[in-house]
Amino acid sequence: MLSAHDPVYSRVGERFLAALTAAGRDLRHATMENAQAALEVMRSKEDGAAVRPATVNTCVTVVKSFLGFAHRVGITASMRDRSSSSRRRRAKLPSAC
Repeated sequence: MLSAHDPVYSRVGERFLAALTAAGRDLRHATMENAQAALEVMRSKEDGAAVRPATVNTCVTVVKSFLGFAHRVGITASMRDRSSSSRRRRAKLPSAC
């Protein structure tokens, strides 16, 4: 089991934030789509080689933990509220809601 002091957390967190930055977003303004795109970038190594499935699972787990913590301490708002699909759903609601 990973702990927050494990170097994997730092390495994955830094890579995730770098992928968000490369996409032109920071953590405070990232949408769910941005987070998913950053995770997709992390499916391959910097040299272009594929990452093993177990490593991808670890990355997803670490990023989910990281985003949960960021939300709890107020760094991020709910990504669900900022995703483009939720904006479309809200746009379809009658004005009386």
